[in-house]
Amino acid sequence: MYGLNPYQFRLYAHIARRGRCYSSLQTIARICKMSVRKAQYGLKELESLGMIKKEIPKGKTDVYELTNREE
Repeated sequence: MYGLNPYQFRLYAHIARRGRCYSSLQTIARICKMSVRKAQYGLKELESLGMIKKEIPKGKTDVYELTNREE
């Protein structure tokens, strides 16, 4: 799908199932069965591809959500 590697696809599918993902990076990595470092890289790559966006609320975990397909 969209030329994603397996790690990126797992992360994308995880976020898609939730709509907005409020989980910590450690939780996302555990659920997607990958290391925290792989999750960090995968999320950063998805964000640079414009497939997800990341919000950084003050004092809380990062929030990830899918971007519109038109974007």
